[in-house]
Amino acid sequence: MFFLLQLIWDYLREFDDKYRDRRSENYFLFSPLQVTLTLVAYYVFVKHLGPKLMENRAAFDLKYVLLVYNAAQVLINSGSLIMASYYTWLHKPYDRLTCMMPVMDSNVVGMIELRYSYIYYLLKVFDLADTVFFVLRKRYNQVSFLHVYHHIMITVATFIYLRYLPGGHGAVLALLNLAVHAIMYFYYLISVLRPELKQSLWWKKHITHAQIVQFVILFVHFGRALFDRTCLYPTVALFFGTTQAAIMLVLFCDFYYKAYLLPNKRKLVKK
Repeated sequence: MFFLLQLIWDYLREFDDKYRDRRSENYFLFSPLQVTLTLVAYYVFVKHLGPKLMENRAAFDLKYVLLVYNAAQVLINSGSLIMASYYTWLHKPYDRLTCMMPVMDSNVVGMIELRYSYIYYLLKVFDLADTVFFVLRKRYNQVSFLHVYHHIMITVATFIYLRYLPGGHGAVLALLNLAVHAIMYFYYLISVLRPELKQSLWWKKHITHAQIVQFVILFVHFGRALFDRTCLYPTVALFFGTTQAAIMLVLFCDFYYKAYLLPNKRKLVKK
């Protein structure tokens, strides 16, 4: 067993040394050890340590913290979306949308693509605070498998793509996700400002619609390139993107059914 683990470790080290993007070598919070420790600490706190510490404590009132956090998320997500879209339109770094190869050079276009990819990665780390706030407010029902899995996997995926393939085909994921999150955090911001409107905001469930549409597009986007023999984008990265989009699509559809469709069915049965 130890010998097998040693072989896997040696292979991963050799792969990493051969294929990683050297331009991002000294970026903050951007090493396999740092991201692993961050995610392990996140999981341990939100699933074990946090609830244990809060067991005999009253829930924290984080109104003003959430106001600042949600406002910052709206500004960063919408600002990044606008700037990244403008960059793509201005420089047109991709020959075709069906096979978007990253610009791995240290020229102006390549470095802009890398920096936006890094900003998006840091934003996914920043997103982890969502769950911490749920725990501190004792909203344990919101610390679901879907919520935790989504946060961990999007951080891992963003780290992997940034380390080896910044931008490129994965840029579509970032742009869609920035748009959805800008809307989602705007809803959260309004909910904190006017709690009485939380249940009456008619577009609440449409945020889930947007998330589902997002993963449908990503499944087609990665899947189309996966079966394109002329596309030189690494097959393993396309397969990973396709499978993760499929998993997230199933999980979000299941959430939508349980949150919106099932309660309506139960109401009809009671009538």
